[in-house]
Amino acid sequence: MDLKNEIFIFIVKEYIIVADEIYSEENSTNIQEFLTESTLNKNKIVVTSDLDDKYKPIIEELGFKHQWCLFHVFKNINKKNT
Repeated sequence: MDLKNEIFIFIVKEYIIVADEIYSEENSTNIQEFLTESTLNKNKIVVTSDLDDKYKPIIEELGFKHQWCLFHVFKNINKKNT
């Protein structure tokens, strides 16, 4: 199994991992399943993701606000400038 496809959620205010799952593939089905199951009956406001286009429609469908991870934003800017 390729461990690079780990999906996780943080409670940002407390910096605690509340859910963590490893999938063999990072695809829309797995992302939707993970977010749905991991946030059931929890107060949820925003999901922060990398710049992968798969996240946006899923996050919007689930009713979250969506923000991009600044680390990934700057990483991509640096890639384009080198």
